[in-house]
Amino acid sequence: MKLTIGCTTRPFSALTFAEACEHIADAGYTDVAVYSNAGQIPVRSDSTAEEVAAARKAADDAGVIPSLLISGPKLDLGVDAAVDDYKKLIDNAAELGAKWLLNGGTGREYYLLCAYFTKVY
Repeated sequence: MKLTIGCTTRPFSALTFAEACEHIADAGYTDVAVYSNAGQIPVRSDSTAEEVAAARKAADDAGVIPSLLISGPKLDLGVDAAVDDYKKLIDNAAELGAKWLLNGGTGREYYLLCAYFTKVY
């Protein structure tokens, strides 16, 4: 099994995504986990194709692979809308080139379970 060790952009959250990718590459990592930078998340469910392409280009220019996107569902939209929104996030993660999407949680799991069981029962 081949083991790849990457770095998230979180330690570089005050920098832009492109700057974080450069520092991560300079540290010798090959992979980057995309997270919040300079007060924004580079790839979200509502990201445009241009924003996703810009994030991919920043990673490519630095020589790192954006293999993981860290995000989470928007439960405040309601369950059906949250599912539709998360599908868009999955599509954007794929366009980014990420092989993995890490759900960082919601802090509201109780409400999701309540909504689920309300529909089921």
